[in-house]
Amino acid sequence: IEALLNASGIRYINLSNEVKTGSTIIEAFEKQASLTDFAIVLCTPDNEGTDGAWYPRLNVIFEYGYFMAKLGRRNVCLMRYENGKKLVMPSDFNSIYQISMDKGTWANELGNALRSAGYNVTF
Repeated sequence: IEALLNASGIRYINLSNEVKTGSTIIEAFEKQASLTDFAIVLCTPDNEGTDGAWYPRLNVIFEYGYFMAKLGRRNVCLMRYENGKKLVMPSDFNSIYQISMDKGTWANELGNALRSAGYNVTF
């Protein structure tokens, strides 16, 4: 994702790489989130439940909801990467557009989402 954004000259903030010093995690998150007008949220099967199912990290679900409330659904892109595992999502997510990174068309779909939000993309 970063390589595609870089190729199109789209500035981005990778929240997972941000140094969180001098503030709480939520304060650092709010500060970085205030600098953006589009969010790409990546859901991966990081937590295995006692039932054997795989779940995204809870902070990712929180961040998706935060950005959807702040930016509007049109300006948030949910990307799923299951890597051969069944990713269990909250039932409310069944009605929102999601891009599967397990399919070969994910880059085109991401490009379309960014174009719809007004970005000039080259992929």
